[in-house]
Amino acid sequence: MFKHLTQSKTLNKTFYISHQNQKIAIYLKKSSKRKKTITLKIDKSQNITLLAPISVSDQSIQKFISCKKPWLLKKIEEQTSLPPIPTYHLKNGEKYHFLGKEVYLQLIYQANPKKTHIKLQYPYLEITTHKMPTSPQNKKYLKKQLFNFYKEQAQKIITPRINHYAQKMELKNFQLSIKKQKTRWGSCNNHGHITINWRSIMTPLEILDYIIVHELAHLKEMNHSSKFWHWVSTILPDYQQHRKKLRTTENKYIDFCYE
Repeated sequence: MFKHLTQSKTLNKTFYISHQNQKIAIYLKKSSKRKKTITLKIDKSQNITLLAPISVSDQSIQKFISCKKPWLLKKIEEQTSLPPIPTYHLKNGEKYHFLGKEVYLQLIYQANPKKTHIKLQYPYLEITTHKMPTSPQNKKYLKKQLFNFYKEQAQKIITPRINHYAQKMELKNFQLSIKKQKTRWGSCNNHGHITINWRSIMTPLEILDYIIVHELAHLKEMNHSSKFWHWVSTILPDYQQHRKKLRTTENKYIDFCYE
């Protein structure tokens, strides 16, 4: 049930908690920077890292872990109930997602085409190319083309939707970028620059709209206060349903290009 890391050089101590006759490893990483608080991070493989100021004692860390044990176990249980993380090999019939729908890869060989062409024709994601995935170089090339296709589609679909919701929220003077983000679905800074993760185009439309409205609401409130959530609920009264669905299904929408 629980996975364990091989300890890396940057993690300088290991703590453990017990659960159901198993020992769960928590790897400590102390920071020499001006970090003032202790925080826990759990990745999608259930590896647990504790970040702490360099001055914190082992006793304080152990006490913190004991207090956080119920939260840790809850998070681990939540992760074990998530869908399995898919793997991608660029094979015919391989399953991808587009706006929440399942689409299946169809590779079409064509001698000496001018360029690789990708077309979405439900339920198929067709790639017409002269570079079949028979070598690491060709696989890298095809993944890059697939990434470009998804990013272009994201730009086309997200731009009018974010403008629509911005108008409803009486928001102006913001910039939109569609980018690769490793852990976030979106972000917003104090300069009015909104970034949406290209992978959001894989999610159902209602979840995509939640991601968009969430980031737009940060132009009103740069936090997650009650005022912030009020702005979200004003536009999307059922946002909590979409937020929960995103959390419980996000493993399906991973980055297939750069594993």
